Amino acid sequence: MNRLLTNPSIRMTTGSRTLGYTSVGTRRWNCIVMWGSGGDNLVDDGLVTATPASFHTQRMRLLTRGKPAVWRNLLRGQALNHLPMTIIDPDEPYALRMTAERERRRRLLNEPHIQPLTVWVKRLRAETGRGANIPFFDPCDGGLNARCLLLLEAPGPRAVETGFISRNNPDPTARNWCMLLREARLPRSSTVLWNIVPWYIGTVSKIRSARRSDIDDGLPSLLDLVKLLKRLRLIVLVGRKAGSARTKLQKVVNFPMMSTLHPSNLVLNRYPENRSRMLKDLLHVRRHLVQH
Repeated sequence: MNRLLTNPSIRMTTGSRTLGYTSVGTRRWNCIVMWGSGGDNLVDDGLVTATPASFHTQRMRLLTRGKPAVWRNLLRGQALNHLPMTIIDPDEPYALRMTAERERRRRLLNEPHIQPLTVWVKRLRAETGRGANIPFFDPCDGGLNARCLLLLEAPGPRAVETGFISRNNPDPTARNWCMLLREARLPRSSTVLWNIVPWYIGTVSKIRSARRSDIDDGLPSLLDLVKLLKRLRLIVLVGRKAGSARTKLQKVVNFPMMSTLHPSNLVLNRYPENRSRMLKDLLHVRRHLVQH
C-alpha cells in the first residue's frame, strides 16, 4: 500500500469567503481538498467536486471519480463536518484555475526530476529579459525523465497567469489537450510540454500568432533544452507553427519527429474529424514510446 503523503493545511481568504485547503494523496495520486463557505462556487467546469462519503472524529473517506479511496486524519479537532467540501483532481482540465493547486506545483519546482529545468527557465528569463513571460515546466509532467517532448507554438495568457506550461491550465486549448492525452493513455511521466517560442507574444490582452522571426529567436533555447533531456526519444510538433520548424530542427537534432494538429477549439470544432485524427496521431506516439 502506498504511504500517504500530506502537506500542512492552509487558510486563505477569497473576497468574503474563508477557505481551508490541503493537498493529500499517495505517491501515485494526490488531490486538493477545500472546505469552507462558498467553496463549491469557486470550482469551474472540468474540476471534480464531491462531498465526503462519511465523517469520523479523526478521519473521513474521500472518494473521487476513477480514483482510489484515500484516508487522512484531516479534521484535527476542527468542526468542519457541516461545511461543503470540494475535491480537486490535479490531473483534470482547468485544475490550475485553483490557487491551491498552483501553490502546490510551485512547491514541486525543486523536485529532482524538474529542478534542472526550473534553473534553466530562470536563466532563460534573465538572459532574454522576459521574466515571467516564460512560464515554468509543469512538475506533474516527466521533466528530465521525459521520453517525448510535446512542442506547441507559444505560451498563452493563462500559462503566464498560472506560471506553468501545462495541460491543466484554465483555457479551452489546454482542456482539449488534456483530454486527448488522457484518451490516448499517453503516460504523463513520459512526456514534457514546451513551446517552439518559449515566451508570451502579443499584447496584454491577446496573444498573436508566432512569426518566422519569433520561431528563429526561440530555436537556440530549444536546442539547449534538448541537451538537458537525456532520455528523450521523440519530438512531437503540435500545430502548423511548430511544424514549420521541422526542417531546421532535423538538421541539428538527432531524434525522430512526428506532427499533429493544434488542439485549439478552432481546429477541433470547425472540422470535427480532426479530433479523431489527433487521437490517432497520439496513439502512434504511444506505440513509438512502447517500442523504443
